[in-house]
Amino acid sequence: MMMMMMMMMMMMMMMMMMMMMMMMMMMMMMMMMMMMMMMMMMMMMMVNGLGFFIIKYFKSL
Repeated sequence: MMMMMMMMMMMMMMMMMMMMMMMMMMMMMMMMMMMMMMMMMMMMMMVNGLGFFIIKYFKSL
């Protein structure tokens, strides 16, 4: 009986560890996605800013 309990506990611990790992992986993926989105947004902003400045420059000519 005790062995069974120990085995069950071990299995539960393993499952928990796996779940935690999966969650961590998901979190990492989410973080990566967020970072990519932020980078894209920054790039868009930079491009838009550059375009704006160029238009202003041409208008001033």
